[in-house]
Amino acid sequence: MKITAIICLLTFSLLSTSRGQVDILKIAILPTDQNSLNETKKIASTLRKYYKCRVRILPVKSIPESYFWYGSDTLRASAVLKYIAELDNRMEYDKCLAVTAYAMNISGIERFWYKQDLIRGLARYDGKSCIISTFKIKNETKGDSRLYKDLLEKVARHEIGDTMGLKHCTNEKECFMVSGLIDKTFYSSPNTLCDSCVLSIRPFIRTRKKELND
Repeated sequence: MKITAIICLLTFSLLSTSRGQVDILKIAILPTDQNSLNETKKIASTLRKYYKCRVRILPVKSIPESYFWYGSDTLRASAVLKYIAELDNRMEYDKCLAVTAYAMNISGIERFWYKQDLIRGLARYDGKSCIISTFKIKNETKGDSRLYKDLLEKVARHEIGDTMGLKHCTNEKECFMVSGLIDKTFYSSPNTLCDSCVLSIRPFIRTRKKELND
């Protein structure tokens, strides 16, 4: 009788541990150049705090020259995202967020100099990979370190939200999942998710809603 009870207790303990390991979101952050290495610590901190997840910063992995627009220092975002996704297949993480200090856009080569074509980030919707460019964020914040940190954190949370399948939210005053295409709207959005978006990502996290808004 005692042996049976012990076996049941051990089984329950193992199942609880297994569930805990599955429920905790695991995110890898991949710096792609030395200039973006320092930013990864800020990003790791905000993701760990907000999503209550496990975060690991990986060694620097340079992006090959073939992923830049010919003759420029601007990355082809869609191509880079595909490249990151191919690397992800060999990683034992739920999500991978790459960080670059280079400018990045999704337009044709004849337009890569246009400021409005540069983007802050891009993600595989409901997938595993996303990438952030600090280039536009730094230009937007114009040396204001506090504003830069706030915007960087918001972009990081937003891109990971994209990989969880969150669509761009219309609740501009309560959610950072608003579209980033309209700068003014994105700037004024908060650093939190609205209640509806929190419920949508419930399968990815094991925390209470109020903890997400701390």
